[in-house]
Amino acid sequence: MAAQLESSRAQRLLVLLEELNLEYDIKTYKRDKNALAPEELKNIHPLGKSPSVEIKIPGQETFVLAESGAIFEYLCAHFGKHLIPTRDLQGRVGEESEEFRRNRYFMHYSEGSLMSLLAIAAVMLSIYMRK
Repeated sequence: MAAQLESSRAQRLLVLLEELNLEYDIKTYKRDKNALAPEELKNIHPLGKSPSVEIKIPGQETFVLAESGAIFEYLCAHFGKHLIPTRDLQGRVGEESEEFRRNRYFMHYSEGSLMSLLAIAAVMLSIYMRK
């Protein structure tokens, strides 16, 4: 099951699940009156993070992953190896492929620098829309 908070970055997870052609159930949680995540998200992950994904492996205990980057890396490593460029010459500094370096850069850029700008834009838009 994938847990997502409405109007959040969790929507990107759905794109990846579809791209990987994985079966999934989704539970969407509504934000509270202050636009924060509801307390019930803590029933899935102790920090109440969204997105979060329950990984069910037959014969093993179900576990939960949180944080977009960690979820994406896990799902790609196990179900989407075709989406991850090979490092080439692993362990030899500076000799990995350009494709690998570009992939790694954009993975972290989207979670770091870009996301803070998008979050600020979303807040400003919500303030503007309340008028």
